[in-house]
Amino acid sequence: MLSILSESTTPFESPLYTDALTSNSLFYSLPGAVNERRFYFQAIEVTVSIPGIYTFQSNSTIDTMCYFYNSSFDPYNLTKNLIAKDDESGGQLQFRIDVPLESELTYILVVTTHFESITGTYSISAVGPAIVSLTSITQSTTSSTPISSLSSFVNGDFETGNCTGWTIGGGSRNNVISSQLKPEDYLSNGSPCNSSITSSRSQIVTSGNDSNLPNEMLNIVHSGNYAWRVEDYTTGGYVSVISQQMNNYFCRNISFAWLAVLENGDHTPDQSAAVIIELKDLTANATALSRVYNANRDDGGRDDRFNNSGNYFFTPSWQIENLLIANNSIGHNFTLTVLAADCSPTGHRGYVYLDSFGCVAP
Repeated sequence: MLSILSESTTPFESPLYTDALTSNSLFYSLPGAVNERRFYFQAIEVTVSIPGIYTFQSNSTIDTMCYFYNSSFDPYNLTKNLIAKDDESGGQLQFRIDVPLESELTYILVVTTHFESITGTYSISAVGPAIVSLTSITQSTTSSTPISSLSSFVNGDFETGNCTGWTIGGGSRNNVISSQLKPEDYLSNGSPCNSSITSSRSQIVTSGNDSNLPNEMLNIVHSGNYAWRVEDYTTGGYVSVISQQMNNYFCRNISFAWLAVLENGDHTPDQSAAVIIELKDLTANATALSRVYNANRDDGGRDDRFNNSGNYFFTPSWQIENLLIANNSIGHNFTLTVLAADCSPTGHRGYVYLDSFGCVAP
C-alpha cells in the first residue's frame, strides 16, 4: 500500500464544485419505516494524483452533511465501504472533513442533508497536496439526457401485464437447506427446475393488498398497474425464481423495488422460508448486491427492514434498491435474480413482490 505522506508542502485549492439537491435528486430512505423519509443526495467521484490528507468543506444555506466511501456506495447500506462522515465540523451547519487519500484509488463523496426532504444549492472546496478531480456520478430522476440504453431493460416495470423479457423458474424445495438454495438451479437449465411449478407458482399482480397481511403492508404494486409476485401466497415446499440480464450496460444506476413476506414456522435457519435477492456483475464475476433473509425462530435471519405480525415477518413498505455503477464497470453485463422459497418442511410460505426495475431510482 502506498504511503499517504507527500513531499509537497504547498496545498493546492481545487476549482470550486457546485451542484444542487432537488426534489428530482436520487434519495435514500431509512429502512423499516412505513412512512417513507427521503434524504436527497448527490454522489461525487473523487480521485487525486498525489497521496496525502485532503480537506473537503461545504458552503450552502442548507444543513449539509457528507459520507466518504472507498470505491463504491450503496444507499441502503450506508456503512459499507464507509471511510468517514461529518455533519457540522465546518460551522454554520456545514460539513468539513479531512480524509487520507491514495492516488491509485477511486473514492465516493456523498453529499446529503441532516434533515429529510431538504433541497438547495451547495458548493464544495477541496484542499490538499494536489488538485482534486470531482465528478458527479448521479443524475436527477427527470434528466433529459439519456443515461441508459432503452434496450438494457425489457419490461422492468411489468407494465406489459406479463413477464416478457424475464426468465422465470421454479421447483420443489425437497428438503434443500437454505444455505444450499441457489437461484440458478431453479432456472431452465437446473436439475430441480419443474415447468409446471414454474408456470403455476408465480404471477403478475395488480394494485391492491396482500392477501395474508392486508392491513400491514403497502400496495403490492409499487408504481403503474402491475408488479410480479415471486412464489405463491400458499404453502407447499416450493421455490420460485425470476431473473433478467442486461448486456453492455452503461447507465450509472441500477434500481428496483421489492416487498417480502416470510412465515415463521419455528424452524432453524436452514429449514425456514427464505428470500434471496442478487444483482451480479457477470463480466467481473462479482456480486454487486446481495440480500438474503429467512424466517428462522431466533430473529437472526432479517434486518430492520422487516416488521413482525403474528407468525409473519414482512417489509411494511417497498424497499428501494439503487446501486451506483463505478466507472470501471460501465459496459459490463449484469443480472438481477430474485428467489423466494417456502420452508423445507413445506408448511410455511415465503414470497416476494418485484417492481420498478430500471436505471432511475423509483
